[in-house]
Amino acid sequence: MPPPFLLDENGLSSSQLWQAILEDLEQQDIAARANVDAWLRPAAIVGRNADGALVIGAPNETLRRRIDTRYSTAIASAASALLGAPVVVTVVVWSEWQASSGHGTNHIPNDDPAGYAAG
Repeated sequence: MPPPFLLDENGLSSSQLWQAILEDLEQQDIAARANVDAWLRPAAIVGRNADGALVIGAPNETLRRRIDTRYSTAIASAASALLGAPVVVTVVVWSEWQASSGHGTNHIPNDDPAGYAAG
């Protein structure tokens, strides 16, 4: 996973925002602690795409699917509340996203050949 980066909206780092989102999901009983530890904690906010969506990087396809289908709406809602503005979330397999971007930075390229920006 890439190093944390600062979010323009509030000056939090991406890792601070991710921890706050996970805490929010637990507090709202959206995800039990065991589910957070198993499914969400191995992931991280790895960047933003060209449209400003937060990119959540999962270590493998199984976790990516689980996060996308079960938690992406709740993650977007928590992130929106924490950042004070509507946020869209896209979930990718980190290694594939990094390879498709060609540089491992916190941004999906505009041509987005792998289609990850669509989520």
